[in-house]
Amino acid sequence: MISKKEIWEALERVLAGRFPGIRIYRGTPPDGFDRPALALLSGKRKAVLGGCEDTADVVQAVIIQCIGETGADGLDDTADAVEALFLHDGLRVGGRVLPVRDVRTVCAPNTADTILVTVKLHYLDDRPPAAEVFPPAAEVVANITAKEAH
Repeated sequence: MISKKEIWEALERVLAGRFPGIRIYRGTPPDGFDRPALALLSGKRKAVLGGCEDTADVVQAVIIQCIGETGADGLDDTADAVEALFLHDGLRVGGRVLPVRDVRTVCAPNTADTILVTVKLHYLDDRPPAAEVFPPAAEVVANITAKEAH
């Protein structure tokens, strides 16, 4: 099964290749970070059982936060370039190319220096092995000792 970590690493490679001078963060950038920057934010992941018992139909959303200089031009160009990276090809993760189902761009609420690009990847994946099931305990023994108050 493809992990979120593998997807983040693939996104970082693609973005670093397209924007070599821009810092890329996983999660919210720290206070006082250098601008412009890109941040990878976790989106919803939905896995539905596939037609076979050993596959899952997965839709994984990833959010790329494009952060510019306050009041500076170029933020729209950066967001457009991020969007264009995913409009024709999927995302190469390991030996697979994960198809892109949808790309959406919106201005972040309450800020003029951030645009969010949401990319939805849609792919079939192996289901993880079933979790080991333990039988319920037949008996529970608890030893409780009271401490003296001082």
